[in-house]
Amino acid sequence: MFYASLIQHCSDTIVVLAKDGKVQYISPALTTVLGYPTGDWLGQPVLQHIHPEDIGLVKSYLSQLWQAPDTCLTWELRCRHAEGAWMTLECMGKNLLYDPFLQGVVLYWRNINQRKATEETLRSVEARLSWQSKHDPLTGLLNRTAFESVLLKTLHQSLSEPQPYVLCYLDIDQFRIINDACGYRAGDELLCQVASLVQNSVAVTDTFARLNSDSFGILLAQFSLEQARPLMERLRQKIQECRFIWQDKMFVVTVSIGLVELSPDTPNLTSLLNAAEAACFVAKERGRNRCHNFQPDDIELVQKRGAVQWLSYLNKALAENRFRLFFQTIRPLGKDAAAIDHYEVLLRLEDNGGQLVSPAVFIGAAERFNLMPNIDRWVIKTLFALIRDRLIPQPDPAALAQEEHCFYAINLSGASINDDRLIEFLLEEFQTSGVPPTMICFEITETVAISNLGKAAQLIRELKKLGCRFALDDFGSGMSSFGYLKNLPVDYLKIDGNFIRNIINDSIDLAMVRAIQQISQVMQIETIAEFVENQAILEAISDLGVNYAQGYAIARPAPLPALVTRY
Repeated sequence: MFYASLIQHCSDTIVVLAKDGKVQYISPALTTVLGYPTGDWLGQPVLQHIHPEDIGLVKSYLSQLWQAPDTCLTWELRCRHAEGAWMTLECMGKNLLYDPFLQGVVLYWRNINQRKATEETLRSVEARLSWQSKHDPLTGLLNRTAFESVLLKTLHQSLSEPQPYVLCYLDIDQFRIINDACGYRAGDELLCQVASLVQNSVAVTDTFARLNSDSFGILLAQFSLEQARPLMERLRQKIQECRFIWQDKMFVVTVSIGLVELSPDTPNLTSLLNAAEAACFVAKERGRNRCHNFQPDDIELVQKRGAVQWLSYLNKALAENRFRLFFQTIRPLGKDAAAIDHYEVLLRLEDNGGQLVSPAVFIGAAERFNLMPNIDRWVIKTLFALIRDRLIPQPDPAALAQEEHCFYAINLSGASINDDRLIEFLLEEFQTSGVPPTMICFEITETVAISNLGKAAQLIRELKKLGCRFALDDFGSGMSSFGYLKNLPVDYLKIDGNFIRNIINDSIDLAMVRAIQQISQVMQIETIAEFVENQAILEAISDLGVNYAQGYAIARPAPLPALVTRY
């Protein structure tokens, strides 16, 4: 009676087959798992309920079980549910011919349909993450990292198998005018239109990628420089003839193109890219909307004009305090959300005409010329001074401690993470300003963290001892697995906005956000959704359990002093 009771209440379906393959006994769990009354199966061939593609496999396993007493085998199969759907089951079969009571093969069926569905979702997520790590999310083209991999492989091949290749560097002329006149959505649309036009103009054997905010790269296969130049001239002309229309404004769009031929004498990848970019720079210097073949003295020209210009411009901006701090609210979600005022600190540059310049314009140059540590330190010193002098009129540490519900997220560059003196600098700033470390959250992008994993982990651990918090920004943009998170004790994951903005219409983006959210919960890390641009997205991420939201549906960026003066 005891064993009968166990079988009756077992959640796994137990099937006993006679030698002719008909069901002698089946447990009540059949009704729960597959929706059939047990009487529907008794005396029936079990194979009539098996998926046609699995019948051959099941026959093979049953044959092995009948021929070998006391054998135990495990495999997977699909059975039809009473409502018509196919359910995936894990099957363990055992030969019990020696048993005087059973005299047959016993099958234990465990429902793994949900597990298989989860595995399929994770495979889709991993495939999308792999794709995302190699492609530009806006245009769908290869990104710079993937393009550089193709170039490097081509350079290596050219050493043993010399073939003609030409690298073309395209840059949209005066792209900033579109952004300033019409906004960043217009700029994004222009980039997509140019990308589509170029992609339709190059051969399938050519490699096309987006390299930077407004520049693209083309690797022309089986082309000499003499053959490539007319092709690029036609492409340049085709772009010029297309008019970009946004609302009530129309623009003539032009590109400058630099060309360089690959050869066995090309020293390395960096030299090749520098040559192509230098040729493009010369095309712009000579009046834009033109092509230029690389010449050896182009590099020197760029160094004399471009590098000196940027170095001088950014250093002068630091000296004259022409950087500006903005903030954007990060709102907690859910009924039980803590009352926390959470803000990300954003950086802008005021140009000579008093206009604000987006970081997308100058951050690349600042990174190239190793100015980011100085800029990061300017942000930290300026923010701490604003908190000290404006948030609390009297810089009393005890009074500041009462404001711990309000904290600010500061972005750190890869150069700052690798700066051995950063921790010392922060300790001094915390001490002299009186700002509690609990009011500060540092943000590091995922790609920077992975590239500097040891340094990033050390920095996080040291500053968390003081009470600082950490967020991993753009999470999912270059990720191949979640494993490295075990070495990064962060407090928040900021889910890459490119997943969030399409979450309503893209089922894979939805699955990816769900997967990130589930793993974050297991690891006790809170999540922040970027690019929350409308109410529909806000409701979707709230349903998924995301902890915080940031984007235009929450608040637009505003000057930071406007925030701190409200207290």
